[in-house]
Amino acid sequence: MVNKNFKFQINLFWQLLKTDMIIFKQSWFGNVIDTTIWIICLIITTAYIYPKMGMVQNYGSFYLYGTLMSVIFWSIWDVSTSFLADLEGSKTIGYELSLPISSYLVLVKKAVFYSLRAMSYGWVVLLLGKLLMWNQIDLMQVNWFKLILIYIIMSIFVAFFSLFVISLIKGMNKIGIVSMRILFPLWFLGASQFSWKFLHQVFPNFAYLTFLNPLLYGMEGVHAASLNPSDYLSFWFCISMLSFFTVIFGFIGIKRLKKRLDFI
Repeated sequence: MVNKNFKFQINLFWQLLKTDMIIFKQSWFGNVIDTTIWIICLIITTAYIYPKMGMVQNYGSFYLYGTLMSVIFWSIWDVSTSFLADLEGSKTIGYELSLPISSYLVLVKKAVFYSLRAMSYGWVVLLLGKLLMWNQIDLMQVNWFKLILIYIIMSIFVAFFSLFVISLIKGMNKIGIVSMRILFPLWFLGASQFSWKFLHQVFPNFAYLTFLNPLLYGMEGVHAASLNPSDYLSFWFCISMLSFFTVIFGFIGIKRLKKRLDFI
């Protein structure tokens, strides 16, 4: 009996996930266009303008690979907004919770959907980067196994971190907190603009403080997989820390959200 119930819930989990993906498919192309515009602007600035101002010549490639993580990371803003808007509007999450499925599985389903959603844009970054930067990008230097692995782990982390972030925001009137108080500080100081080792050279005490920033490990990991690994933190250390933060924020976020959704 328990086994049948488990299979039923997993099947329902899969059907709900497919529904989310079908709905997302309708806006996917528009999101690709938005991502393309963002990437083109970044490449023009970091690969062609900044070097003329005295920036190191390979800054464009450094920033491009970091953008792989940035595209995933900033998806937190989109999913937080849509989740909170749903809570205050149509409450489709209430329908899912009314089904014979564990509320934990409903939230895990959300996380799985968020991770798949985040992963769907990575090819845009690499394709445009190679087309617009050409000889500045050496794809033969990339350790593709490590690059794909850090991309997947980062997507999973961001999915569960999104649930944690959503659990902190009381309503749409507080949505600005997500970008200004949480995402931007983590992104700007999370090795997206410079490597951790460079920060350690100029501001060592603050560099050690950034070990508390989970985005640091995504950025350092992707650069270690794509550029000279000796210039960045250990790839496997980054994978371990991202996995650790995924478990911590996932557990807290699901627990807090479950308590909140019990009143719907």
